[in-house]
Amino acid sequence: MVFRSLTIVPVLCMLTVPALAQTPVESPVSPDVQSKVSNFESVLASAVTQAATKVSNRARQAVSQIELKLEANPQAKGYVLPTDGSMFFTVEVPGIETTLSLLWSRYRELQQPQVGVVNAATTVVDPMPLMTNPEKEYSDYTRQSIVEAMLDAITLPLKEGQTLTVSVGSTPDPRNPLASSRRLYLTIKAEDLSALRANTITRDEAKARIIEKRY
Repeated sequence: MVFRSLTIVPVLCMLTVPALAQTPVESPVSPDVQSKVSNFESVLASAVTQAATKVSNRARQAVSQIELKLEANPQAKGYVLPTDGSMFFTVEVPGIETTLSLLWSRYRELQQPQVGVVNAATTVVDPMPLMTNPEKEYSDYTRQSIVEAMLDAITLPLKEGQTLTVSVGSTPDPRNPLASSRRLYLTIKAEDLSALRANTITRDEAKARIIEKRY
């Protein structure tokens, strides 16, 4: 939960009571930190959008008649934990519009080559096969984009002993059979991010240190 700045206004029950000396209440989170948290929220939402764009482009390569779209815009929310100042972000990933996904799958099935029919003269090795499962690729691309965003989180004022955690998932929707209630939790230590900035570890090593859980 992000703790926003609060202004405490004393209520005087009796005008005759002498005014007491007021001690300013310091917000646990400064406006500067709040701004950086908000900026990273935008970065995470954009990461999901980028993943969706990749999926849409890949889908059009396989089935040009259907353009896959998301049901809604991705949403991200950041929280500064009051215990140790670690940061926790939730990312709500919208699903692919169900009707379009089903239509795409149907067209894809119709376009599959017949079993046993091989044209050796035109056979080529495609380094990246055409898409067969948009939801799976969407999930993979989203995870990759979120991980890259976490490693690039240079503006977040994380200190030694703190962590950055991003929870990725979607709100269960009974109208969408493709929606899932499971969430992905990615956590990296501030020390690992600092080491990456100092070039004492590589980007791949930093990725390997991200703790990943699903439940």
